[in-house]
Amino acid sequence: PTAPTAPATPPWISQCTYYSGTELTDYGDKGQRVVQVQCMLTKRGYSVGSSGVDGEFGSATLAAVKQFQGAKGLEVDGEVGPNTWAALRSST
Repeated sequence: PTAPTAPATPPWISQCTYYSGTELTDYGDKGQRVVQVQCMLTKRGYSVGSSGVDGEFGSATLAAVKQFQGAKGLEVDGEVGPNTWAALRSST
């Protein structure tokens, strides 16, 4: 029997390296924090809108954050705070 291999690092961890903090990020924000949120959501299969990962936290990103929060059993407030950051960065 072969030894079990460690699971591969999920793409939302390995490919999304724009921001590593946990500052509150929400609707109307722009910049690297938003790019990080959008990248992780996109790699997890959520749509952040027709413009894709654009660094602008608009209505489609808000909807994706809320969908993700609901799926993970988090408070569905559309804000990416410490708990949502942690869930986005988890390997599951």
